[in-house]
Amino acid sequence: MGFALARAALQAGHCVVLISGPVGLENPPGATVIKVVSTADMRQAVKAEIESADVLIMCAAVCDYRPATVHPGKMKKKSENLTLRLVPTPDILREIGNNKKDTFVVGFAAESENLIENAQKKLAEKNLDMIVANPITESDAGFESDANRVIIISRCGKSEQFEGPKSELGKILVDRIIEKIEKSKT
Repeated sequence: MGFALARAALQAGHCVVLISGPVGLENPPGATVIKVVSTADMRQAVKAEIESADVLIMCAAVCDYRPATVHPGKMKKKSENLTLRLVPTPDILREIGNNKKDTFVVGFAAESENLIENAQKKLAEKNLDMIVANPITESDAGFESDANRVIIISRCGKSEQFEGPKSELGKILVDRIIEKIEKSKT
């Protein structure tokens, strides 16, 4: 979805910085692409770019937790059970949303239950201007698919539902963001 959004923004004539984790997708021609591996890398890249951005769209599904310790090499198998201790990663979207100035911030809520309720909660708690809710339980949409089903929810509570190819949804979302920004200027 992020790559579809980047292509749609480029087609609409906007400058695009795409911060991406490891994916098997071709970089959109014309975008500045920053490759990251970890949530910490993503956070650092977003923080470095946010000051010059008019819009930030955070649709990456970054890890919420990471291992508390990382072994430098292979761990040899032993007969006892192991416990993997996890620690939370930084909430990049919350950090940006709660410290934003003039940047229009859009988040995504990939949910398996209570889609609208969870998305609205995230919209408010993270001080977003818009959120895109999408169910992750659909086998023919979302992750690993060229199609998606989304509900775009604005800060005022207005919502619109769309489904189709990610390329088309990217265009719709870019249009809605531009409309919201233009409307806020009048």
